[in-house]
Amino acid sequence: MLWFTLFFFIFVIAIFSVVVITTIQQINGITELICSRIGLPIAERASAFIDGDAFERLCKTLDANDLFYEKTRQKLFDLKQETNCLYLYTLAPYTDTVHRFIIDGSATPEDAVFSPLGTEENVSAYDPPYAEAYRTKTFQFGHIDNQPPWGRVISTYVPILNSSGDAVGMIGCDYEAESIYQDLKNRVIKQIVFTVAFMIIGFIVYLFLGHTVTAQNRLLMDLNKKALAASEAKSNFLSNTSHEIRTPMNAIIGMSELALREDLPSAARNYVGNIRHAGSNLLSILNDILDFSKIESGKMEIIPSEYLFTSLINDVINIIRMRLAEKHVRFITNIDCSIPNSMTGDVVRIRQVLLNILSNAAKFTQEGRVVLSVSSEPEAPKNKNRIILTFTVSDTGIGIKEEDIDKLFSDFTQFDSHKNRGLEGTGLGLAISRNLCRMMGGDISVESTYGKGSTFTVILPQETESPKPIARVENPEKKHVLLYERRTIYENSLAYSLKNLGVPVTVSTKDGLLPDFERGIGETGKPYPFVFVSPDEAEKLLNFIKQKNLETTLVMLAKLEDMEIFQYNPMINIPTYTVPVANVLNGLTETQFQEKAGVCFTAPEAKILIVDDIVTNLNVAKGLMELYEMDITTAVSGKEAIGLVEKNAYDIIFMDHMMPEMDGIEATAAIRAIEEFRRKEKSSKEFPRARPEGIPIIALTANAVSGMKEMFLEKGFNDYLSKPIEISQMDALIAKWIPLEKRKMPGRARYREVFEGDAGIAIKGIDIAKGINLTGGTIAGFRQVLASFYKDAEERLNYLNTAPVETDTGYFTAQVHALKSAAATIGATALSKEAAALEEAGKKGNIDAIRESLPNFCLYLFQLTKGIKRELQMNEDDENGKDSSFYIPKLVELKTALREKNIESIDTIIVDLEKERMNAKMKDGLGAISDQVLMTEFEAALDTLNELLGEYKDE
Repeated sequence: MLWFTLFFFIFVIAIFSVVVITTIQQINGITELICSRIGLPIAERASAFIDGDAFERLCKTLDANDLFYEKTRQKLFDLKQETNCLYLYTLAPYTDTVHRFIIDGSATPEDAVFSPLGTEENVSAYDPPYAEAYRTKTFQFGHIDNQPPWGRVISTYVPILNSSGDAVGMIGCDYEAESIYQDLKNRVIKQIVFTVAFMIIGFIVYLFLGHTVTAQNRLLMDLNKKALAASEAKSNFLSNTSHEIRTPMNAIIGMSELALREDLPSAARNYVGNIRHAGSNLLSILNDILDFSKIESGKMEIIPSEYLFTSLINDVINIIRMRLAEKHVRFITNIDCSIPNSMTGDVVRIRQVLLNILSNAAKFTQEGRVVLSVSSEPEAPKNKNRIILTFTVSDTGIGIKEEDIDKLFSDFTQFDSHKNRGLEGTGLGLAISRNLCRMMGGDISVESTYGKGSTFTVILPQETESPKPIARVENPEKKHVLLYERRTIYENSLAYSLKNLGVPVTVSTKDGLLPDFERGIGETGKPYPFVFVSPDEAEKLLNFIKQKNLETTLVMLAKLEDMEIFQYNPMINIPTYTVPVANVLNGLTETQFQEKAGVCFTAPEAKILIVDDIVTNLNVAKGLMELYEMDITTAVSGKEAIGLVEKNAYDIIFMDHMMPEMDGIEATAAIRAIEEFRRKEKSSKEFPRARPEGIPIIALTANAVSGMKEMFLEKGFNDYLSKPIEISQMDALIAKWIPLEKRKMPGRARYREVFEGDAGIAIKGIDIAKGINLTGGTIAGFRQVLASFYKDAEERLNYLNTAPVETDTGYFTAQVHALKSAAATIGATALSKEAAALEEAGKKGNIDAIRESLPNFCLYLFQLTKGIKRELQMNEDDENGKDSSFYIPKLVELKTALREKNIESIDTIIVDLEKERMNAKMKDGLGAISDQVLMTEFEAALDTLNELLGEYKDE
């Protein structure tokens, strides 16, 4: 601040000096100009009455008595008096350097200053303009000359010409410029004084403001430090939050990935697939929230990649369908089958835009429908590899007022706050979506009628990798479909999909599906190749087709929870679109076109170390790598990992980042130090020989914020894998780092076999084989599900004994809906159908139908739970489990596994025990131990096991 003030002061003085000097020069110039303009007319008037020839004669004779002389002198004197000039005179050349005053009209002869005729003057004493006037025969101005006692004087010279046009003399007019100069100077001085005063005042104000600004700067610096501290705190919070949220997400997505590798029943596969998709999308949202560098910089990068359009649409439909499941809102999709399936674009951002718009529609629509329509067209006739995708989302929600539409895409904007109270949201979704669309070369528009609904249209250009469409039916003309769907809105959507695929379709009347089917046989002489039918009319038509042995494929139009009831028929989940419809018409069942996870090589000789303080994460990682058949070792801390590295050579180490006591970075630094020591001690036989390039260490972390990968690489890691683990990323890393010499062709994949028979279990009303297959294919797993169903049904029976009142049908419907799905899962198909009928009556508010059917349903449910209880020996008085000679060795073995924290052995022993009949005491004890192991509470599990062992040893 001091140096700046000094510089400013010097700068002001320099500017002021330049201004003063320039001003003085300008005063002189202005004075000269004014005086010259005044003197010129005087000299010109004098030259007008001087006879040039008489003047030339006078110059030769120098006769003072010449009448011309006196007459001319008097005229000059009068003119001088009239104009108030200092001198008015004539001169004539005498020699080259000397001129003579011939006539001086400035004074009378009596004046002391009177110059007699012929007084000589040296021409060099005059201004150069004097000589210039003779040479050019034109008037000239002199320069201001300081002549005491008159001060500043300026001269004007006008030549005297004879009749021949020659210059014979000169009229000089000296004019006093002092008064004009002084007047101008005084005015300028006043202005300068005023300016200086103003500058002094300004400088004082500047010093005051400078002091204030300095104080403000200090305050701003303090605030900036606090802001930086807050930003750092926020970053730390986001980093920790990232780790805490992404760690359980690792278990969710990882376990679902493992489950999808098994041979699951179709419903379970759908459930788990939806969990994986929902988890992946949640992870995508978390990445946007937690990547604080993008938020703070305001930058959002568009990353194009090749993707399948069907995968994008499936994800979007499944997520929105689940969000609308609890509402009285129909979700319809109309997807053009000609859209190319393989495209290039930022599929993550496209999914984000669609989910934002569809979620908004779902949020603000309480009844009616939400419709997603998608079409495409070439961007230009000559550019067939680039198309324009058009997504249209229409709803029957609350709509938007006309005056609010322009503000709709603003940040943090929501309308009708009173009307929409209780609806969550920041108001950022649409603003972010429009920005993303424009970054991808597209845009969003909206049309809305307040109180009736809205239509959002998204336009996005995309590159196509192949013209192959998303759906195509082979020989569509031969696959005539009879369509029965009691819900008109779904009927229209299915009819659109079939016509879009080029398939003939006949819509059944609501009078009856079977008469329409028989009528079609009578008209054509052959049955319909396909019948698309709702579950409520399916059974009657299915029996007719079986009786007549007709070649008709019955396709069920069902919800996800109904799929197990009709699992032996092709099924289309409602809502649907052209791809599932085409798959069914082409003979592809759901299990036939599902992708299965596999690997391109195995590596039995490869040694892998996985380090993580969460045992669940270790199990997930091990499970994901199981297909590679590698030798996998796990460690629950950095110290344990270092001890293992000192004794063993590993091909890859997957190292968790955030661990207690010693984190992954510290452990990696220690491992690198060990490797360096081994390189120096080449002859040492105590430790395995170090690899020249070092062990590949992969950072395994849930802290996946911007810049972390670079940080890990700087800290000695070789690569980076974020949690939850993406199977494709993990496969790429294993393929990158496993040595080629340790790779082998993969063996055959292992799948669970389909269970047949009753496993010695007999419960009236339950298809045991079906139940076992639907619950995972193991008897132990089926027993666990039966136990859960028993407890759940027993609790619900207390509520279902009485029919609901008209205002409480919603809760009743939810109760029987849960029982419907659960009963189907355990193989109780008849009970599930009765629950479905009650659910439908509850949705319609038909209390009379509920009162009529509820007693029989409750009796059936009571008898079923009684049979389950008897089979599982859940009566507390039933102690008919195996004796202690069987349990004690197994429990001792389990105790050893718990002490060693050997998860594989613990799981194996518990599963073996659960396969056997056991009493309530053993079942509860094993259940508690299993829960404690899942939470990695091994000490608590040991305490529970010791209590259980003590009870058996006392018997």
